[in-house]
Amino acid sequence: MVKKQRVFPAFSGGLMGEGYIDDVIIAPVSKTHLPFCQKVAKEAGQDFDIQSFMIPDTFSGMEYMPTIPFLREAQKAGKTFDPTRVLEGKKVFLIKTSGPYQDPEKMVARVGFTASAFKQYGAERVTVIATDLDNGRAERGPAEDRKVSGYMNKVMPMAQMWKSCGVDKVISLHPHSPEIEKIFEKVFGCPNAFVGINPVYMYADYLAKHSGLRSSGALENGGENLIFLSFDRGIRTFMDNLADVMDMPNARRVRFNKARGVPNRPDMVEIDLCEDYPEGVLEGKCVVSWDDILDTGSGLGKIYRWIEENYSGHKLGKPAGYYFGFTHPVLSGQAFPQVQMRICNEMPKMREIIFTNSRPYIDDHLDFYGLKAVATILRVAKLFAHVIKAELGTASEIEEAHRILFENNMLQGNVYDVKRSSSYASKVGSGLPPGFVESLKLKENN
Repeated sequence: MVKKQRVFPAFSGGLMGEGYIDDVIIAPVSKTHLPFCQKVAKEAGQDFDIQSFMIPDTFSGMEYMPTIPFLREAQKAGKTFDPTRVLEGKKVFLIKTSGPYQDPEKMVARVGFTASAFKQYGAERVTVIATDLDNGRAERGPAEDRKVSGYMNKVMPMAQMWKSCGVDKVISLHPHSPEIEKIFEKVFGCPNAFVGINPVYMYADYLAKHSGLRSSGALENGGENLIFLSFDRGIRTFMDNLADVMDMPNARRVRFNKARGVPNRPDMVEIDLCEDYPEGVLEGKCVVSWDDILDTGSGLGKIYRWIEENYSGHKLGKPAGYYFGFTHPVLSGQAFPQVQMRICNEMPKMREIIFTNSRPYIDDHLDFYGLKAVATILRVAKLFAHVIKAELGTASEIEEAHRILFENNMLQGNVYDVKRSSSYASKVGSGLPPGFVESLKLKENN
């Protein structure tokens, strides 16, 4: 068996040679999800093996050792250089992904080690592209919220660790809370140390131009059959932003205030409404709701049942269908097959569920047929590549760039791509409403 040789950037004209992009280095921190990292690099203009710049290697004792192979090759070729200045002026982007078989704490540590490695060789800046920020849901401790007493703020020490290792900036998609940006600003001592990418234009573009809503009739007449549902206070600002961008003047915004458990009924909740709504406001409408994370799906299932099974109590009516979106498909980690099955079985009127592949494992692991039939994945490698290529350094710059692409019908293909299974295409690809064909009493040919 012939061992495949790694192809390194050419060394003619300097240590790095031709092929790198404007003094930018894009490198992984894990061999898991390398195709996603490679896609980001290729779309940004780095069209060779992403491990040519940095191999996320381990010793036999499992100690992580980020290795910069082209320097080793240069040394073997007899090149002379000052190792502490060899990457002087280079801007490094570390791609950190998350998934069910990646330990979040190990990934946090790997980011620190890898950033430090590049800084030891003289890199000018290190930016972390965290597709889904690990520990982002642990942004509050006892100092911020007494209700979380007994738990800790994990974002703070993570930011401190990364800063001490040489990280200059962190960019992440749809962070869990605006508090994360404040924590990084406090730790790093400067604004824009953490940049959260607002995906609102991407989602508005998909919903209006490519989603199953187009064949449902919900977008007609200014969205008169469309409901933007905020099912808790945490997503209200984002849902209002989404409604504003989609500009559906006749669509209705419905806001839930708080879900409370029902004594002796662990499968049910009671929900406070933010305001009084007319009776039947949801009746026959298409409901759209979006959140940053789908984990176990249990809370979503309880809200669904409250709407569908408690009509006599709330009198809001029963929707025609639900269109749910979630940026980060956590799906309870390694329990993802069971979560997929449950959310499909518990929500039969879910017409479409939309994820991004910020956690790339979802790309090839929609394992439950019922979910495949209604699932769409928005692939976002191009989104991160666009940030790198265009040198977008603040959240407002990224949002403005997305707005311009949105208004010129250029978001899909430049910022995201759409992936669906063939079972989804066979169900709604004809343009007929979901469930229409199944409702017909068709006779089989003899």
